[in-house]
Amino acid sequence: MNQLRRHHISFRHAFEGISNAVTTQPNFKIHILFSLLAVWAGIYFRIAVYEWLFLSLTIFIGLGFELINTAIEHVVDLVTKDIVWKPNLPKIPPQVPCSSTPSEQSW
Repeated sequence: MNQLRRHHISFRHAFEGISNAVTTQPNFKIHILFSLLAVWAGIYFRIAVYEWLFLSLTIFIGLGFELINTAIEHVVDLVTKDIVWKPNLPKIPPQVPCSSTPSEQSW
């Protein structure tokens, strides 16, 4: 029973994180919009099963990278609000995962 409760709490936190990203992050909304557009295009053009596999994999990897980017941005915001820092240093950690999102979608 205790292990089931831990899984329930983990799923609750995961869904709260996704809900937070959808409500607060404009880039995540854009990713959702283009993902739905790609799914609609796949239905319209009747793509093959293996193409659905690649499309869904690309969508989930892209959304996953966007969630990782959001988490890193929040951590950087928490750390740099109390510290006087060099001007460009807080921009670097969020830019690294952000730059991985377009590159992984181009494969």
